[in-house]
Amino acid sequence: MKKMKKTGVIFIAAAMICGLAACGDSEKESGTTGSVTPATSYQDSAQGSGWNADPDTDLDGGQDTASEDGQDAGQDTDLDGGQGAASDVGQDADSEENQDAGQDADSENGQDDEQDADAPTADDHAFSSNDWKTLEFALDGVVYTFPLTWSDIEAAGFLIDEDYRHEVLESNYYTLSVNAENEAGERISVRFKNFTEGDRELQDCDVYGIGFEVSEWRDVNPEVMICNGVTFGMTAEEVKALMGEPDYFYESEGDDYTSISMEYYVTGHSYENEIEFYFWNGVLTDIDILNKE
Repeated sequence: MKKMKKTGVIFIAAAMICGLAACGDSEKESGTTGSVTPATSYQDSAQGSGWNADPDTDLDGGQDTASEDGQDAGQDTDLDGGQGAASDVGQDADSEENQDAGQDADSENGQDDEQDADAPTADDHAFSSNDWKTLEFALDGVVYTFPLTWSDIEAAGFLIDEDYRHEVLESNYYTLSVNAENEAGERISVRFKNFTEGDRELQDCDVYGIGFEVSEWRDVNPEVMICNGVTFGMTAEEVKALMGEPDYFYESEGDDYTSISMEYYVTGHSYENEIEFYFWNGVLTDIDILNKE
């Protein structure tokens, strides 16, 4: 039977060749196929952010099916049939799922944890106390406490316009905020006081207030932490957990924002020794520390 099948195939092939020769040439198919100048402001004031294609159909002109007792056909089935496609798909799916799962696990349990672990804490600074009422704070890793002078701030690399350095502040007066900036582009605000008996230039005055702000519009922002661990990016509830309930609380809300102001008074009185916090859309963006003594 095997020989008869082969002879039949040869006969049919010969007949087809003759037919093509008799017809002659037919039409062939065709197809288409730097340095920084500080921005400064100053004001005087009086006290007060699976083809599974059938492998036996037209893949090799039918020759593989008849040759070698069907061995080639079986091989084609294994190599190009639905089993192979399903195997590839399954492997790809498993690979992608496992890879994605691994990446997600690494990202969520590895990178995020590592970032959290690298976040600075109060223990990373040389604070003398964790009592916020000392008004002790760290600016870019350096710890400061009151009383402060302009020389202390200038030593940290912050500058104000030269003209403002020589502005005269009368006795028993203080200023509103004066902007200062360092070479990196960090900005802070400083308030000067002159509670002496004579007039003084600002550069010779004490600092009674210092303010910090972070903004997504700036390339560089100061790194600030209160001695008890309060720092930028915290929520109001996180700050309360470290500071307690505020002496003053105010919340406002608009169509696309919420803001919260909280104040903590060292002696129970406002506008003397205090720390003020401002939250924009749920996170801490501003810290102001005042010490008028």
